[in-house]
Amino acid sequence: MLVADFLNSTGLRHLYHFTDEENLPLIRQHGILPYAELVRRGMKPPKPGGNEWSREADAIKGVDAFVHLCLLDQHPMEFVARRDGHIGSTRFLQVSLKVLSIPGAMGCSDVSNKTGVAIRPIEQALDEMDLQILFGGIVDFRNVGLRDRYNEAKKSEILIPAPIMPNLILNLV
Repeated sequence: MLVADFLNSTGLRHLYHFTDEENLPLIRQHGILPYAELVRRGMKPPKPGGNEWSREADAIKGVDAFVHLCLLDQHPMEFVARRDGHIGSTRFLQVSLKVLSIPGAMGCSDVSNKTGVAIRPIEQALDEMDLQILFGGIVDFRNVGLRDRYNEAKKSEILIPAPIMPNLILNLV
């Protein structure tokens, strides 16, 4: 699916990146950096979202070189990070759709560091994401099948292979 078709079909106005509010000063100064870039620069965010296992899994799959974005202002990994105490007060940052045009943008229809999840160029990844359940209207959560489908689709990720500068973060105040 072409990115323009994706935007037209979903009505999406921005993407999201979740972080702990304690990380905002670092983000205001440097933007949202891929974890590998944080390490390369010798920077440690006060509250990284993942644990050691997830950072190791990211490195093994090479997704530590990307900024991870989600399609909604909710993501199962945010819940896990908050539940496990890696982050406390969460902020979902709104990221400009301009990042989709960054060369090398990728995506996947599940959590990117999960074994067996295919990471593809953005146009191919959009074809594999269940956009209909996410953006097709109201979901009847009493229907277990639809609820499960929606919860799986929320795991989709957009992966940006570059820092996202503060001017592309729409609600960074």
